[in-house]
Amino acid sequence: MHNFEKNDYVEPKDPELLYQILISQYGMARAEANGIKSDKLLIASDIDEHTLRLKGWSMRLPVQMFKKRIMPVTAARTTRTPAKISLESFYRVAAAVKPHTKESVVLHMAAEVGEVSECLIQPNRNGDIVEESVDVILCALDVIYLELGKTHGTEEITAIINKKMDAKSEKWLNTCKR
Repeated sequence: MHNFEKNDYVEPKDPELLYQILISQYGMARAEANGIKSDKLLIASDIDEHTLRLKGWSMRLPVQMFKKRIMPVTAARTTRTPAKISLESFYRVAAAVKPHTKESVVLHMAAEVGEVSECLIQPNRNGDIVEESVDVILCALDVIYLELGKTHGTEEITAIINKKMDAKSEKWLNTCKR
């Protein structure tokens, strides 16, 4: 018996074999478009005793072809639409503030990181670690905006951030895997 649950992240034990099976059934373009050959996370769905389906695929595959990638995803974290953070208010404010430099923002970000640290070092002061972390995120976004804002529109900047977040998240997972 396997220990898979619906919405677990899974990875093939033999990625090349899975890729070949899916190519033979659906064609190379669809296999690559759905991230089978890349490092995209695969999500198990519709699991029975011996087989599972990957989200976005109709073909049933033997569970022994897979292993869990990370801890199961809770229902609250798994949605049909990807989680999104709106950057609209950030872009509106970034375009309206007085001129400043990347260097000044990085120095301010260092101070904000210090405030996050204070929340951990002196919890009795009732600092809000989430609020202070958001300040760090806003500073980082401002550095990115100052770097790219003169040559890219906000949608392009957001796409670049998302692409880099995906790549860095995968790197983080591969570096810190259990």
